[in-house]
Amino acid sequence: MTTYDISGNMVTISNEMKNERYLLSTTDECIESTEEAFEDWYSARGSSYAVVEGIDNLYNDSIEPLINIGIDILNAQGVYSLDDNSFYNKYVVTSRSTVHTFEVANAIKKEVETVDIRQEEEEMYRQARKESRGRVVGGGFGFGGAIKGMAQAGMMNAASGIAHSAFNAVGNVGSGIAASSDKAAIYKKYKEPLKTALMQDLYDIRNAIRIALQKEAGIVCKYVTASESDKAKAIWNNYRLGRIPAEKKKEQIIEALTLNPYSIEIYDSIWEDYGDENGELRKMATYFGVPLEQQIAEIAEQYGNDLFTKNCSLYEESFDKKTAAVQIENQI
Repeated sequence: MTTYDISGNMVTISNEMKNERYLLSTTDECIESTEEAFEDWYSARGSSYAVVEGIDNLYNDSIEPLINIGIDILNAQGVYSLDDNSFYNKYVVTSRSTVHTFEVANAIKKEVETVDIRQEEEEMYRQARKESRGRVVGGGFGFGGAIKGMAQAGMMNAASGIAHSAFNAVGNVGSGIAASSDKAAIYKKYKEPLKTALMQDLYDIRNAIRIALQKEAGIVCKYVTASESDKAKAIWNNYRLGRIPAEKKKEQIIEALTLNPYSIEIYDSIWEDYGDENGELRKMATYFGVPLEQQIAEIAEQYGNDLFTKNCSLYEESFDKKTAAVQIENQI
């Protein structure tokens, strides 16, 4: 176990929490790089058809590096009875009823097929109208009248056929344009849902590594549960809104930190109200991957810039900075 002295209060990090932190730190970069690579992959596809056609490769290429990391972690704990395939079949496939990535891909395919069917039906309808249009029958009184009537009917039928052909052509082009527009909208619509689904699949695989570590090596990784996260959030909300009595404030905010040591808001509140004289707060934040140091540096830099601008704006705006510096030497 590890302890941190946070403003005079000891926060204990169990070995199980340290195991979880190791798992996260070992897999985070792989997951984040996959998320970044997805943007380029999706843009390169250019259409919903290409997205669906390439979904198998996207999924396999995304999960393979993470599974390899999982096998390495298991090997380091003396577990050699699992390889990529057996791990996937034993701990990934059996742990869920669906693959989120393929679920979204099927939704894309279904919407595109609906557009294709509608376009095909519209074109078939126009073709049927052309083939079954009302034909004009020739007629008249006597032989001469009949010849004349049939000649007129032939001209009218010919003209009618041209009109229908032109109407069909224009209509089909219109249907094609509408279908293309609809497909472009589908392509745009599903980018974020597909990325979210892929990330969820990767998180599921990371959870499968957790389960495998416990079952195969007896190693427990203690992650922050939804209940713990909600409780920590509620404490922090009550803390910032001034609902907690003064004598209990520090105790409660430390409790929130213990429940969820990954929350930047909790670290920030402790920093703001109690400081970090011994550096333990920043040390703990760094261990849990919370960018408190970076946030402090950004705030300090902004504060310095604002202070300088407020007191030394004459120097900043002056062409003759040497003279201006003499005039505002005290402020500088």
